[in-house]
Amino acid sequence: MSKKTSSLEIQTAINRLQLMLDDSNIEEPFNFSQKEGFTEAVTILKERREKFIGFEHLKTVRGRAIAVAAIEYLQGKCSQEIICGISLNR
Repeated sequence: MSKKTSSLEIQTAINRLQLMLDDSNIEEPFNFSQKEGFTEAVTILKERREKFIGFEHLKTVRGRAIAVAAIEYLQGKCSQEIICGISLNR
């Protein structure tokens, strides 16, 4: 996979991530890393940020991994399922 991600695909990913951020379970302490990562991923996708910088504020490895996956998604190096397929703990 290496084709550039289209605007429609990016918007679809943003919408999917936003649905997960709207889930009431996202506020549970055990979902902190997912919330952190999804929030950063939405920002990355909206800004179309393709550089691996600006993650210093992220506190968890999973949050940083989701952010990196969002950048790789924009670059066409991974699928939407990588960033949108992460489930919340219940």
